[in-house]
Amino acid sequence: MITKYTLKNRNIIEVSDDTANIFIYTKPNENDLLLLKHEFNLDDYDIASVVDQDEVPRIEMLEKRLLIIWKNSSISNGDRFS
Repeated sequence: MITKYTLKNRNIIEVSDDTANIFIYTKPNENDLLLLKHEFNLDDYDIASVVDQDEVPRIEMLEKRLLIIWKNSSISNGDRFS
């Protein structure tokens, strides 16, 4: 699933059109991964990192873009970290 955002008046606002410059992928499917790979010029290593459950969260500067890999871990009682 993809959620798109843009920056407007120093705020992050969800949008559904092509004005988005922030893309959040949640549980990406095969089509999402192909889009990520081709649209954002990610290599196979980056794509594998996105879906690897054991991958360490990180922030990388890639040419003219920023790649953030964030894993939201569950705690034992089912609550989520924020």
